[in-house]
Order: sequence, then structure tokens, then C-alpha cells
Amino acid sequence: MRRIHSFNPTLRAGILAIAALVGLSSCNLFAPYPPEKTSDHRAVVPSDFLFSWDKDYNHWMDTPVRILYDNVPLSEVFTRHPFTRLVYDLQSLPPEMPLVTTDHLGISRRQYLWSLAHTYNLRMSLRTTSSGEPETVLIRWREAIDKTGGSTAKDLKY
Repeated sequence: MRRIHSFNPTLRAGILAIAALVGLSSCNLFAPYPPEKTSDHRAVVPSDFLFSWDKDYNHWMDTPVRILYDNVPLSEVFTRHPFTRLVYDLQSLPPEMPLVTTDHLGISRRQYLWSLAHTYNLRMSLRTTSSGEPETVLIRWREAIDKTGGSTAKDLKY
């Protein structure tokens, strides 16, 4: 009878160690930052962020959508799908316009605007008509507010 030779135990352990290292590195275990950020679709948004009593508006803001941008200037994000229902008043933005690249499936508009506010240091507030219907989202860069003598960034809620 012939005996079937098995792998050398040291060689087998080395192959398993390399395979484990490759497998663990692909799951971001060794990433410098945790994968969860405020831009994550599970980010908790305060209930009063861009709040309105208008049920249709709230339904529209909280409906999950697909957001796909590739190197879009921050100022243009508000003029593209899925944000075109409202008017956005960009009162001040960073002097060097950052480019936005994102691909989210199943994130609400409110969650995404919240993540933009935190990522780019923006203050967003909702202006309503006299009848209480949402009219305009005011967007200001917090550093510009500080420079003009307005409230400090610490005093601003959003």
C-alpha cells in the first residue's frame, strides 16, 4: 500500500496564517478609523433637524432614497436629484468648494443632509411660509458665521 503524504505541518500553518491575515484585512479590521461615521445611513438624526409640521414634507424627507454623486461640488448637491423639491438658500459656503462623492442606498434625505452638515461644518435651518409650509432651507458655513460676528459655532445647534 502506498501512503498518501500530507503537507508539512509548518507549511500548513503558514498558509492558514496568510489566508487569515488576507481575510481579516479585507474586512477593515485594521482600518485607522471605525467604519461608522455620521454620514453612515444608520446615523441618528435629532428629531428637530429641519423639522416641520407638514406631513407631506416629513414623509418626503424621511423616505429612503438612493444618493449617488461622483465629484460633485457641494453647492450643486442641493440642485440635483433627490433634493430638488425644496429651494436651498446658500448664504455662505467654504471658499474652496469641496467635491462630494457618495453612494448611499436606503438613506433618507434628512439623514444625508444631517451628514453633510457635520462633514462640511454647515448650519442648516428650515424657513417656512406664514401658513407653516416648508419653503427654503438656509445653509451657512459655520466658520463664515464666526467671522461675521454672528453666533459662535459652539452656540449653534446644527
